Amino acid sequence: ASDAEIASELSAGDATLSTLNNLAYSGGLTNHESAIQKCQSTFENSTDERKNTILLVTDGVSTKPFIDPTGKAEAAATSAKDEGTTIIPVFISTSTDKEQEGLDLMSKLSSTDEVVTVDDFDGLASISESLVIEVASC
Repeated sequence: ASDAEIASELSAGDATLSTLNNLAYSGGLTNHESAIQKCQSTFENSTDERKNTILLVTDGVSTKPFIDPTGKAEAAATSAKDEGTTIIPVFISTSTDKEQEGLDLMSKLSSTDEVVTVDDFDGLASISESLVIEVASC
């Protein structure tokens, strides 16, 4: 999406699974900076003792904001991680010439340098349960 959207507020595993299974590809530009910042803002009023975790589901490299989108995405990720948030990138393969660039960026945004990958949005459903388990273990 051209503008970041919160797909789900803080939620339990079942609700997270439902959200993942109902994500739809919307196309447009990619703004990882805004996505990370919006997700991070949902943690501000959390009274829960759980670890804050962002599942960053994307299909491309940062293209927005138009000035230094990659640098701004990395800065937003660093800030979130410095506040104790775990970022788990989920990269939807697009088989384009920018795919390796996207994987490299996701590795930098990741809390562990690891990136979960799937071949297309339909493939997201096949890994959603394992993602929820991974988030629960954070």
